[in-house]
This record gives sequence, structure tokens and C-alpha cells, in this order.
Amino acid sequence: PWVRQTIARVALHWSNDVEPPWPAMLLARVQRVVTLGSYHRARLPWLPEEQNVTIPLGIDLGTFTRGPERREPLLLYSSSPDRGLATLVEDLPLIRRHLPSHRVVATYRWPQSLAGLAARAQAAGVLLLTPDRAGMAQLYRAADFWVHPLNRPDSDLAGFSALQALVGGCRLVVPTVQVSGFRDAVPRYVPYRAFLAGDYTLVDNPRANRELLLSWSHLVKTRWLPLLRQLRGDAGEEAA
Repeated sequence: PWVRQTIARVALHWSNDVEPPWPAMLLARVQRVVTLGSYHRARLPWLPEEQNVTIPLGIDLGTFTRGPERREPLLLYSSSPDRGLATLVEDLPLIRRHLPSHRVVATYRWPQSLAGLAARAQAAGVLLLTPDRAGMAQLYRAADFWVHPLNRPDSDLAGFSALQALVGGCRLVVPTVQVSGFRDAVPRYVPYRAFLAGDYTLVDNPRANRELLLSWSHLVKTRWLPLLRQLRGDAGEEAA
């Protein structure tokens, strides 16, 4: 409906989810669908290649900057709680065998619907925070490990929190980089099972896309503005 009611020289759809197939009539009303990375693109097999353009989210490199090489004994969980906080809480006894002095911090908004999980996390010694943007950047600059215990094919399409943690200098701990946007976003990682065993060896991911670490302002200048100029030109030629 939003497409049918729009009159514009440029019609874009910025996708940030796994979407069901669009009807051909609706798809014909947009010039491009913007996807976030190669993994996200692969999750939309119904999208014709000529209508796809992939542009990463980009990072605010003014706020998110690299921290010192000497990290604090801090393990950070900053994803949505349904992406593995319960698993992390269950695995904390194993983790603390090898990292007894590390604090564990989980960040989120913590609504009442998560009260049970929040209580279990606090009982296990997890510090629950709701930091602002600057506070998150400070945590990423300080934390030794950023941990994401679960992978789901339809979540983490861009691995945005992982990118912010990577910029800050955290070691990234994920189960795998094969079934989510971590395939694009995570260049090196500690496999979660190895992490639980006290092995912090970093594994290379040759499929990672370094372009994802570009600043948002750079991507606006080099990707978004040229795209808009191109599409406005195409629309003008069609109108003529």
C-alpha cells in the first residue's frame, strides 16, 4: 500500500529483514531494493538481480572508535536477549573456570516481558545495563570479549553489533560464520565451543566483507548519492 500511494522520481525499498516474496505488481513499482550484505541478499532469492543493490549499514566512526590494546576483564553481550543470553547464563560456570576475574555485562532495554530472564541473569552475576550510544561505544572500547552464543539464519542479517564491537577492539566469540550475517561482518572470531573450553584462538573468515567497516558518511557519498542520481536520471528519461 505504501508504494501505491507514493509519487516520486525515485522509489527505493531499504530492506533490513528477511521478507516474503513480493507480488510482481508491487515489485514493479520500485526501482531498487537495497540489501545489507551478501548473506542478506541470498535470503531474498525472489528479488531479481537487476533490482538489487547492496549497501552496508555503515559505522559511525566518530562515536565508535578503537580502544586500548590492553583490555579490561570484561565479557560483553549486547545483542537481543533472544539471541543467546539464556545460553550464556547457562554456560557461565564453564566460562568462569577459565576467566574467573571477568565481569559479565549484558545490555538491552529490559522490558517487563524479559523480567524472568533478567532475574536469572542477575542471579548468575550478570550486570544488566541500558547504556546510551556513548555508553555502548565505551563498553566496546573496553571489553575483552564480545559474545553471541546463538546463530539463527533469519537474524543478524548484517551483524551490526559485531561490527561495532570489532571497531572497538573486542575479540568476537560466535558459534559459526556460516549461517548468518556474520559471514559478511566477522573477519576473525573465536568459535563459541572453543571459548567454553578456554581456547581463545582466533579463526580467520575469508568471506568477510571489509566494506562493512566503512563509515556511514563515506557510504552516503560513494554509494547512496550516486545511486540516487542514477535513478533520478533513469526516471527522467522514462518520463521524457
